[in-house]
Amino acid sequence: MSAFQPETESGSRTCVVVSYWAGLPVDSLHKLLYRMRKIESGCPFDLLIVCNGGDQRPLTLPRRLDALKPRILNRENTNYNLGAWDHGWRNAPGYDYYLFIQDDCLIKEPDWLYGFESRMDLDPGLGLLGEIERSSGMTWDYVGRMTTKPCGHVGDEWLDINQHILAKFRSHGIPRGKLANHIPSIILFTSRNVLEKVGGFRYFGPSKEDAIAAEVAFSREIEALGYRISKVSDIPFHFIGHAEWRPNGAVFGRGPAWRIALREAYWKLKGELKLLLGMRRKPRRLMRCSPVALADELPC
Repeated sequence: MSAFQPETESGSRTCVVVSYWAGLPVDSLHKLLYRMRKIESGCPFDLLIVCNGGDQRPLTLPRRLDALKPRILNRENTNYNLGAWDHGWRNAPGYDYYLFIQDDCLIKEPDWLYGFESRMDLDPGLGLLGEIERSSGMTWDYVGRMTTKPCGHVGDEWLDINQHILAKFRSHGIPRGKLANHIPSIILFTSRNVLEKVGGFRYFGPSKEDAIAAEVAFSREIEALGYRISKVSDIPFHFIGHAEWRPNGAVFGRGPAWRIALREAYWKLKGELKLLLGMRRKPRRLMRCSPVALADELPC
């Protein structure tokens, strides 16, 4: 599908870009979209789903999700979720902001989009938001001393992941900065202005380690421009969670299928109970999130 223009009557400032791989079952994607439809976002949004591998196995969605007005881009399977996200924002012009999430994310709280929009509206020094921050306040030297497992090699020299990342930075002229902190490429929120300044998401190569290096590079390049990166809330995974990450920001790991299914069932049940008990708050700025109107509503 070719590039699309946002529906101006929706008043959407944000395009939600969801990455999905055609080699996975669609169950997690359908659950994400279902909760996206049921739980108030607090702000209008347009939805774009980018399917890696969709050039061979095009993605289609059931009619029950038509209320979200989803747009689908089917593409080749390259560069993991970063490749899908990069393809998405480049083919969705006209938005102020982009929320990038994976198909196995979990919408947890009402105002899940309002929280991101209002935070960035009220703090123009921010360039990137996420639900967690990794290696916060840690120097590259410290991270290097704590990372010893080899992940790849250059010539005859084996490199750990930290060395691999820094080697990619040197070869592509990316400023490393003093600290290694970054926002993981699970849930990212940024502006079109920032994306254009950094040139979007990097592609370093086909391996998972290359994708990790590109993930870290995105944060480092944004900070090099003078912006700050941050969690959207003091609470990790407050608005949006992920099936493989604990609410405190620790990694679950893949684990057995029954454990992943149990976690997903827990979050689904928690959300449905809130809806049934009438705990869903009314959207505070349903038609548009205005930074002027929010001047007296600074986030906690």
